[in-house]
Amino acid sequence: MAKFGLGKGLGALIPEHQQFFEQSLEEQSASIVKLVSIEDLVPNPDQPRKTFTQESLDDLAESIRRHGLLQPLLVHQEKSGKYIIIAGERRYRAAQIAGLEQLPVIVRNQDDENHRIELSLVENIQREDL
Repeated sequence: MAKFGLGKGLGALIPEHQQFFEQSLEEQSASIVKLVSIEDLVPNPDQPRKTFTQESLDDLAESIRRHGLLQPLLVHQEKSGKYIIIAGERRYRAAQIAGLEQLPVIVRNQDDENHRIELSLVENIQREDL
C-alpha cells in the first residue's frame, strides 16, 4: 500500500481515483455493520471539520428524530473496545442531541492512520465550511 503524508498537498494524500475506488471496494467487503452504544463512540482528534454550529446540529437532530439516522458512521475499533469516528462526527453530535442511545456504524478496522485521515477528508472534501 502506498504511503501518503501530510504537508505535501492534498494530491499527495489522496490516491488516484481508480486506485482509491478499487481500494474502497476491497475494504468494504471486509467491513462490519452493527449497532453500537453511543457511549462507546469517540470523536476523532484529527477530525478535519473544526466548525459545528449549534443551529445546524439542532436541525440535523430534528431530522434524525423524525426520520432516523439514514447513513451509518464510519468507525475504527480500538483495542480498548471504543470506536474512533472516521466519518460522521456531525451525525454523532446530532444523534446525542436527539437522545439516541445506539447508532449504526460501519466498522473499518484500518490500522493505517494516514488512510483514516484520507477517509475523513474524502467524507468532507466538498463541504463548504471545512
